[in-house]
Amino acid sequence: MFANNIVYVSYNHGYRAPEYDKAYGFVNHDFVPLTPFVIAPNLDLEAETSDSFEIGNKFDNGRAYVYASVFYNKFENFIDVVTTGFDSSTGNYIKQYQNLDGVELAAGYGLTKQWDISTKFGYVDGKDTKGEYVRSITPFEGNVQLKYAHQDFNAYVAWNWAAAMDRVPKCQTMLGLATECAQTSAWNTFDLGATYYVSKDLRVSANIVNLFDKEYIRYQDVAGIAEESKRYSTEPGRYFTLNAKYEF
Repeated sequence: MFANNIVYVSYNHGYRAPEYDKAYGFVNHDFVPLTPFVIAPNLDLEAETSDSFEIGNKFDNGRAYVYASVFYNKFENFIDVVTTGFDSSTGNYIKQYQNLDGVELAAGYGLTKQWDISTKFGYVDGKDTKGEYVRSITPFEGNVQLKYAHQDFNAYVAWNWAAAMDRVPKCQTMLGLATECAQTSAWNTFDLGATYYVSKDLRVSANIVNLFDKEYIRYQDVAGIAEESKRYSTEPGRYFTLNAKYEF
């Protein structure tokens, strides 16, 4: 530990017993169009355990701050849902909860008393014991925000971004054939917003989200689904929000 600076190391051990419905439950989804499926019980489902290691640094001198960390998580018997087969007699895909063995940065700086800039980004990677990517990983993704605040008024502009994502597991098509899971392209969007305190109790805010009406897909919304199905998962185009809050 130094002035305005803290370095830390942490370790955590996790334990997650399988929920009753995942081990013994049977859920029929044959009403789903095109890709009906059932979630079958798995009596051999084992408890999930994890070991998490993290090393990081926190610096904050009142005007500038930098928080950075690197983490590693090792899962044993990671509980997830995967497609295990196809029942030709019913036309249903069989899905079952299986055991899969299995960098963050935030910074900001006060440019003046009214202006400050901040940024954050993260990245997660991981494979199972078969060498396949797991669904819970993410691409490089983050944002940069410039903010103005003076007396009863504040405003911001934010740049949001994500890198392309091609580290994906295997999926199945509607016909039950092995295929690559959905991949996503890099994207950038901008948001604008402002807030005005009309009085001590009344606040009015307005925002423009996705300013340039960018069409894009966040990987987290399509992780683990087939490429052919991702067209239904685009984020909203440009939209506006307006709200008022009054505290009694």
